[in-house]
Order: sequence, then C-alpha cells, then structure tokens
Amino acid sequence: MLFRLLKLISVSFTRGKSRVDKRRRSRCLVVEFLAARYPLTAEGLTFSFNQVYDTSAIGGTISGSVLWGDGIRTPATVGASPAAGPLSIRIDYSMDAANFFSTQERKNALQFAANSIVSKFSDQLTAIQPTGVSSWTARFLNPATGAQDTRLNLSIAANEILVFAGGRNLAGNELGRGERGGFNASSPSQAFIDTVRTRGQTGAIASPATDFGPWGGTVVFSQSANWHFGLTTAGLDSNESDFVSVASHELLHMLGFGLANSWNAKVAGGFTGANSVAVSGRSPVPLNDASHWAIGTTYNGQPAAMTPVNLTGQRVLPTRLDLAGMQDVGWQLIAPQVQVSASHIYGDNGTFTAQLQLSGSILGTTSIPISVNITNVNPVLAARQSLSAIQGQSIAIPKIGQFTDAGFGANLATPPQTETFTYSIQWGDGTPVDSGPAIVEAIGSAGLDTRGYFDGVHSYAQMGSYTVTLTVTDDDGGSSQQQFTINVGAPPSLEISIDRASIAEDAGRNAATVTVRRTGFDLAQALNVALRSSDTTELQLPPSIVIPAGQSSASIAAEAIDDSLLDGTIRVLIDANVGAIASNSVAVDVLDREKIIVSLDRTTVGENAGAGAATMTVSRSNSDVGESLLVLLSSSDTSEASLPSSVLIAAGSSIATVGIDAIDDALFDGSQAVTLDASSTGYESASAILTVTDYQPLVLVLQSTTLNEEDPARRTTQAEVSLRSPAPAGGVTLQLTAEPSNQLIIPPSVFVPAGSLSAPFPVSAVDDFAPQGTRPVRVFANGNGVLGTSIELVITDSDPAYWTNPANRFDVNNNGAADPLDVLTIINEINLGGVRALNPNFDLGLPFVDVNANGLIDPLDVLAIINEINS
Repeated sequence: MLFRLLKLISVSFTRGKSRVDKRRRSRCLVVEFLAARYPLTAEGLTFSFNQVYDTSAIGGTISGSVLWGDGIRTPATVGASPAAGPLSIRIDYSMDAANFFSTQERKNALQFAANSIVSKFSDQLTAIQPTGVSSWTARFLNPATGAQDTRLNLSIAANEILVFAGGRNLAGNELGRGERGGFNASSPSQAFIDTVRTRGQTGAIASPATDFGPWGGTVVFSQSANWHFGLTTAGLDSNESDFVSVASHELLHMLGFGLANSWNAKVAGGFTGANSVAVSGRSPVPLNDASHWAIGTTYNGQPAAMTPVNLTGQRVLPTRLDLAGMQDVGWQLIAPQVQVSASHIYGDNGTFTAQLQLSGSILGTTSIPISVNITNVNPVLAARQSLSAIQGQSIAIPKIGQFTDAGFGANLATPPQTETFTYSIQWGDGTPVDSGPAIVEAIGSAGLDTRGYFDGVHSYAQMGSYTVTLTVTDDDGGSSQQQFTINVGAPPSLEISIDRASIAEDAGRNAATVTVRRTGFDLAQALNVALRSSDTTELQLPPSIVIPAGQSSASIAAEAIDDSLLDGTIRVLIDANVGAIASNSVAVDVLDREKIIVSLDRTTVGENAGAGAATMTVSRSNSDVGESLLVLLSSSDTSEASLPSSVLIAAGSSIATVGIDAIDDALFDGSQAVTLDASSTGYESASAILTVTDYQPLVLVLQSTTLNEEDPARRTTQAEVSLRSPAPAGGVTLQLTAEPSNQLIIPPSVFVPAGSLSAPFPVSAVDDFAPQGTRPVRVFANGNGVLGTSIELVITDSDPAYWTNPANRFDVNNNGAADPLDVLTIINEINLGGVRALNPNFDLGLPFVDVNANGLIDPLDVLAIINEINS
C-alpha cells in the first residue's frame, strides 16, 4: 500500500492593542478651515464657485448648502459622492457579558462608525473557509474579561471583518481599546495558511511589511464613561464623550493604525509613511507614541482622530491625515473628495464669509468658510432731453433724475444692509447747488435693479441756454452724472387765428377751425386756454382748449348757430386768454342762410291727371314772419306740368300751397322729369322734381272670339293691337303671352313701326287630342311705356277620352277594380315610353292610363289611383 506523508504547517500571530485616554477639557474645540478666496464679483452680478472639497470626515451620500453671509441659504450642487467600498464589519456581541450593548441604540452607533470607516476603502479581502484538513484558531482578548480567548474554525466571508465587541471597567481615564486579532493555522495547503495570514493582501507578509489583511479583532469600551450614543451631535453635552468618535478611533486601531507591521515599519523618530507625510506637510509626522499622532495634531484646523486624547463635548471623526495613515498601513483609499458648485447674487458690496456645509447620509458634517469680496456698482443715471423754461417763472421738474442700481441691499444680513442715495443739481446759472436724499421707489432683487428718482424746482432770472448737471451717489461713494440743457425764453404770449373769414350760419359744429398758439410757455407742461366769442347766438366756442405738453399749439372747431332770423351777415370777434395773458382778436362774418322750402304731396302724376294733379307746399325757414313774402314759381317744362308764376306767404304765416296741372301732350314720349323752382329775395331758392308719366293704353281686337281645335278652318283667327298715339322713332315692340300658355299659338311679340298706331298678329288653337271640352283662353299684350291689356277667347274641343275608363277612371287595366296593378300598369308604361301627351296615332292601343283625363300620361295619374286606394 502506498502512503503519502502530509506535512502540517502551523503559523501563529499575536494580537496588538491600543488605548485612548479620557482627558476632560472645559470647552469644545472649534473646527476651522482656511477660507478659500475667489475673484472679485460686483453686487447684482452672479458670484459662483466650483471646487473640489475633502470629504474624509463624511460618509455616505453627500449633500450641501451655502449660508452666504447675507442671511440667505441656498442648496449647493454636489457631484457624485465617493463610491462606498466593498468591505463590511460583522460585529459579534456574544461576549458582552456586562451587557454594555444592551440597547439597539448603542449597537446602531457602533455599526454606524464601522460602516463609515470601511466604506472609504476599496480593498478586496479573501474569504476564510476552513475544511476538514485545513483549520485555524482565532486568538483575541475577550472584551468582557481582557483575558486571552479563542474560536476554532470561524468562517469569515470575502470582504468581511469580524469584530468582537463588549464593555467592561477600564483603568483610569481609558475610554476604549481596539485590538487586532491573532491566529494559529494548520493545513497541507500553503494557500489556506496565506489566506488566514493576509486575506489576499500579499504585502502583509513582505519584508518589511507593506500591507495588512486582518480577519478582525476586538473593541471594548469603558462601562463607567458618560457616553453620548446619538448618530448625530444633537444633545451632545460638554461633559459627555461621543461614542461614535471613540468607536471610530478604536476601529482604526483594530484595522492596523499603530498596530500593523506595515505601520511599525515606518516608525522612525516619528511616522515616515509617504501618504501621511504628503498630507501633513511634515516629515516625519510627529507621534505621541508608536501608535498615535502627537497630541494637538490637526488637519486644516480639524483635530485628528488618532491622537491619544478624547475631546469631550464634540465629535471628532477621521480626517484626511488619519486616512493617509491607513493608506500607509496598506488600505486602498477611495478618493475622499467631491466637486461642489453654487452661485448667488449679493445685493450689496462688502466682504462676506460664506459657509459651505457638506453633510454625509452615513456620517459627518463639514463646514467650510468661503471669503467673498463683493465690489460696489455705481448707480446709473438716465439721460434726459432738453427742456424749455420761461424767464422769471419757476419750473418744477418731477423726476428730473431717474436712476437704477444693481445693488438691492442685504436685509437678512446681521446687521441689515440697505441701499441709500443722495443727489445734487447744478442748474448752470451760478446759483447754489440743490442736494438731498434721493427717493427709492422700488428695491430690486436678484436680476432686477433698484429704481429711484429725485425732483427739481428752479427759476432762471435771465434768458439763455443753461447746462444742468445731475449727480446721484450711493451710500458707498459710487456715483453717476448726466447733463442736459434748459432753454430759457421770453415771457409767454398767446395768438389766436381762424381758417376762414366767413361762415354760413347753418354750417354746424365744424363751421371753422380756431387755432391757439403759445409762445414763451413751458412746453413740458400742458396749457389750459380760455376762449371767448363776442356773439354766442351766431358763433360758439368751447369755454377752453388744452394745448398738450410738448406742443406749441392746438386747434378746435367753431360752431355756427342758425338763429332762424332773417338778419343778414353778422360779424363776430373771438379771442383767448390765460389769466392776465390775453391774445389778439380775430373777426369772422356769419352769413345768413334763410331758405325757401318746397315739398310735393306726390312726386309722380300721369299726363292725363289734368288740373290739380299735385299740390306744392312753399314755406320759409325764418321765425320772424311779421311781413308777407312773395315767392316766384316756375316749371322747367310747361308742356308736361304748369303752376302759377308766384305764391304769396301771408304775414304771420310760414307756409302757402299751390296746385300743379298735368298737361297731356298726346305724344308717345315716356316719363318726363319736370323741375319746379321757388325763389325770393334774401332767401336760398328751392326746387322739387315732379315725374309726369306717359299715358298710352293698349287695345286688343280679335276677328273671331271662338276657335275649334279639330276644325282647321276655325282653328285660326287674326288679332290686332293698337296704340293711343303714333309710335315714336324706332317703333314700339310689344310682348304677347297667353294663359294657359299651351292652348294657343301666338308670336312672342309684335312690332308697331314708327308713326303707326297698330300691328296685326295671328292666333291659333293647339290640337292636342286631350278631351278638354270648351274652355276660355286669355291673350295679353304689354310693353315699356304702355298700359297693358288682355282679351278672352273660347276654344271648343270634341276629342274623346280614349285612355280614360268610362266605367271607373281608376280601373286602368279594366279588371273591375282599382288596385296596385293599375298603379303598376301606368308606372311600367311611363318607364317604357316616358311622360308624354297621348296621341291616337301612336298610343291608341294603350290601357286606360289617362286617369285624370287630361290627355297626358304622367305621375299625377299614378297619384290619383294611390289616393283612391288609400281612401
């Protein structure tokens, strides 16, 4: 039998330990950072920063805000937080015999500190998984007793670190201890032994050691200390020790700070680790003992966590220097920094100390001061245009200076800062400068300027052109200046004019245009001018007119007044004034406009109407009727209409009437328009139009008034149409029609030649085979300019009702009844031959399809049967 001898390899490692002394201090240490300085920014403009900040003392997702120093806080934009590493710490409370971790609050605080530390490292630790031939023993100090203890073949997962935690009474001021674990291991596999020794960190067994890969260790805390177990510093009193701070310190020892071979290899008159030296700027970094930084060590003003002194009443978390020490032990540090940006608009100048506050969702808050220097921005004074003034008169200029300013103060700052402004006005005439506080009408805000103004009042003793200098100054000495010109003219005067020398009294509201022009008045101000008419019964003006600001003149309509008096032409004077300043006077003649007024009781008469065919009413417009008035009358065509040569309107009356005679001229001349005129001295004449229509009745004569449609000899006759007067040049065309139109054949019209009195035309009856019997037919004659006429004749008919059932007109198929078959018979015949007049030459063989006996086959025959069936 072949046997193989297996060599058992045995390795052991002893624990290490560290202590933190509890030394009470009467006050908390204030953490400070050197303030970052940024380029100058002006008030009202956007100040912004975008910086990378150290987050060593912060864990988890990082958020930020900025208290800008002017009482305003805004959120900051924080870039991606450093990624959490893969490591985890499994805490075993099975040896906590004293029940130090009797509450979940205490356990949460320890796990909180553990998570925040290992989340900063990216190392990959190999799992320890013992088997039947590969075993190991974990050696550590029991946290409850301080005595050596062991555990056989613990299984530790990849990236997991096991910590036994508990509490007991510690000596003196000692608050806690963190100790790395030792081990014994045996296995035929060197790889298993190396896993227990290094957890995959091969530098841990180099010479000298450059890395550290523990399975875990022990942390123990003083049973008698006055602890603060909160996850935040809320409620942390000055006489309490912060448990998270002490736990972080001891866990860093357990992870090799001051205990690992890779740490010890760099201790020589201080600590020479390259990362620690680079971060601290000192070589070597001073130590208190071989496992702690020197007492009082800080980083950027923040106390280092790994000094041997606990600061009561405050939280001290690992700084970038403490993490650099862990890098020198061999841990792979995830870059503890984050990009932060923020912006703000300051409303006032000054040096502000802003505070950037960064907070981690797992652990820690950092406050970073930022020194911001904001410069003043000068106010901006708006330019203005030139003005006019009057010598010796005071000129008031509201808002002579209007300004804006980018600053809007810092009302929430302590103490509040406000924006104030003063002004000065140099009037340019050597008089003393006007000055005082300017008025702020609207405080600005971010993106919106502050607005303000100041007024000015002055009087110039002499005419001329003066340069006015305006200055506005803010409370920080920034100023702006503008100049403009005031032209000082002579004392004021008024001039009035009218656009015509005469107007009619009936011209109404816009009879003339009156213009008032000012000289020497302040054009910047509107001017109210009083107006006056010397005779308001003839010409009226508004009581006043306003010349608008910026204009030298204004115009207004004058209203003529019709006084209804026969008073001839009246001269009226108009003028204007502003107080004691009077204008010139202008004259305008108001012309009398009394009228003769005529009206007709009718506007159209026939030439055959004779005497008194119409009546004309003649009246006068004036109201003073004490005397009679003779009115002359005339007709433009006495061959059509005539009237007396005059009419007298009696005294005391305004009206008279006269008859108009129509004249029959026996001519074929159409309608004639006759103008009838009335006039009298001193009055406007009047006229009326009377239309005299021609009287031309037509006469129709028939040789025979009875026709027979079956007898050719009696089917036709001769007719004649006559005029009263001979037809005019070009003749007369007359239209002819018959009713019913399908019973007679006549020409559509007949022509009466010029000079003739009549014209003949033929008339024939229509032979339509319809059994219509005897019926009347009327012939009509009509035309332009004539009175139409008509004449009646009779047509006889003996046509039999070939297609109508004599027994029952609704029985189309002669089956003895009216039924749907009769309807169908007619519909089929219509579909076959169409709607038509029936003709015995073609349709004699048809059934009785002419139900209504009108000689036609059409839908009315169908309807007659349907109605019969329905009834």
